[in-house]
Amino acid sequence: MERQNLVTSNVAVYLLLFYFQNFSKYCACKKGGTIMSKPVSNVEHYGYTEAEEKVFHKYAIRMLIGFSLLYIFFYNGRQNMNLAIPLMIEDFQVTKADMGIVTSALFWCYGFGHLFSGRLGEIIGTKRFIFWGVVLSALLNFIISFQTSLIVIAILWGINGFAQSMAWSP
Repeated sequence: MERQNLVTSNVAVYLLLFYFQNFSKYCACKKGGTIMSKPVSNVEHYGYTEAEEKVFHKYAIRMLIGFSLLYIFFYNGRQNMNLAIPLMIEDFQVTKADMGIVTSALFWCYGFGHLFSGRLGEIIGTKRFIFWGVVLSALLNFIISFQTSLIVIAILWGINGFAQSMAWSP
């Protein structure tokens, strides 16, 4: 599991580095440099004017940063239980198997939620659907922190799994 988290975080870092490396090449080209021996006058704008392309790149960076932050918060909303499991086992006097049932509730509901979230996102609207997924997940994580019943925590954690699926299916 630790290796998978490391791989996931490395992929995100590589994507960010790839984007900014190519963006710096683009900026160098705009300042009179060349990309792959092409003079600046031959750089294609893919149907956009220079002004439209500048606006596009400004918003592309904002979207990249915004979605990166969104993913960080969603990821933490799924993985934060792993840090609390040893303390919960001690406080609730339960076994690791009991905690395994609680943690599996999120992943089963997350997987099952993908079956419905895609279509619901189309009906409700992608932006609104993802927004409510973020809000619901944050509220559930907050509410879970005050619970004292393992059954209630498992149910809320499962609903959190469905809320998590609301971000990626639409």
